Amino acid sequence: MQAHQKPRPQRPILDPLAGYLSMGVLVAIVVFDALPLLMLLVSAVIVGVTTGEFPTGGGMGKSGTFPGIDPQLWMAWILVGLYALWSLVSFPLPLARHRSKRGSMLMTGFLLFAATVARVAGFGGSDRFPGGGTRWISVAILCVAGLILLRMVLGWLRMVPQSWRNGSG
Repeated sequence: MQAHQKPRPQRPILDPLAGYLSMGVLVAIVVFDALPLLMLLVSAVIVGVTTGEFPTGGGMGKSGTFPGIDPQLWMAWILVGLYALWSLVSFPLPLARHRSKRGSMLMTGFLLFAATVARVAGFGGSDRFPGGGTRWISVAILCVAGLILLRMVLGWLRMVPQSWRNGSG
C-alpha cells in the first residue's frame, strides 16, 4: 500500500447500518408506540365526551368496552427487535466519533422502555386483547440495555480488541 492512501475501513457495512438503525429505532418509537398511544388517549377523550363516562386509567387500559379496537400490543416487539439489532450491529464498532454513541443508545432504551411500558402495562391480562407475550417486553428491553452497558464497561477496561476501541485495523 502506498503511503498517501488511507487504509480501507474494516467495517464498510456496519458503520452506515448502525447509523440507519439508530434513526430507525427513533422513528419506530414514534410509529409503533407514540402514535398508537396518542390514538388511545384521543379515543378515550372522545368516548368520555360522547358518553359522559371517561374510561378508567385515562384510556391506558381496558375499561368496560373501551377500547373498541385492538391496541396491537404485538407491535411493541418490533421496537425491541430493532433495538436489539442496533445493539448487536454496533457491538464491534468503536463509536467514539460515531453519531450513535452508547450513551445515546442507553437513553434510547430508556425512552423505548418508558413508551412501551406506558402502552402495554394497562392491557396486561386482558382476555379481549392478546398481549403477544408483552409481559416479558420490559425484561427484553433491559437485557438489550444490559448488553450495551456491558460493551461500554468492556471498552473502558480495554477487554475488547483494539480495532473495537479506536477503529484502527
